[in-house]
Amino acid sequence: MQRLISQIERISLDPAEVAAACRDAGVAFLETRRWNKRDLAEWLVESYQFATLRGHGGGVPKHQGTVAKETVTELVDRVRNEVTEALDHILTGDPSFVEDCVSAGHVASLKLGNGRVMYVAMNHKSLRLSDRVLSLFAADYLMRPQDYRCRLSVCEYCRKVSFDKECVHPQSGVFTPGGRELAGEAMPTHTIVVEEDEEAEEIGVDDIIVLESLAS
Repeated sequence: MQRLISQIERISLDPAEVAAACRDAGVAFLETRRWNKRDLAEWLVESYQFATLRGHGGGVPKHQGTVAKETVTELVDRVRNEVTEALDHILTGDPSFVEDCVSAGHVASLKLGNGRVMYVAMNHKSLRLSDRVLSLFAADYLMRPQDYRCRLSVCEYCRKVSFDKECVHPQSGVFTPGGRELAGEAMPTHTIVVEEDEEAEEIGVDDIIVLESLAS
């Protein structure tokens, strides 16, 4: 556990605080429109990095040259749509993206000394942008599933995602007194040991663009 704590320098060991940081970072990504390269870079090194635990990563080719503004805009728009669709599926009883994140190692569980389990979004170098955003919501879901049954809403008109209040437009996932029951079995717990990696490199926005192009 001591080796784990040495890597979790920027996040709390309180599951509630970690869940809040994950949700705040995820919602911040979804709420901002027309991001440019600087906006994405700031999100990666601030909100996202604060809410995640950096792990091992594979080799990432360094980008040479500049990235077009349109490339970043299209990437952010596409990922926003993909993540919103995944959250919308929760409202119909399909939280499968959460289990996918756990199975792929994008989300891990850490057993704390008091017996509690904390889920963390893993900040691997090789992750695509969509995996990064989805892992934030997956970690939050695993720690606060009731919020996704009772508080989550996705507007059918403007696609706004909210946990606080209903959108003014007609929407799916409206608040109900009894909440929603999700179909399927409970998500399994996956416990991993994260070894200290003193040579871990920071991921940059140019690297994200390269990863996206390689995956296309």
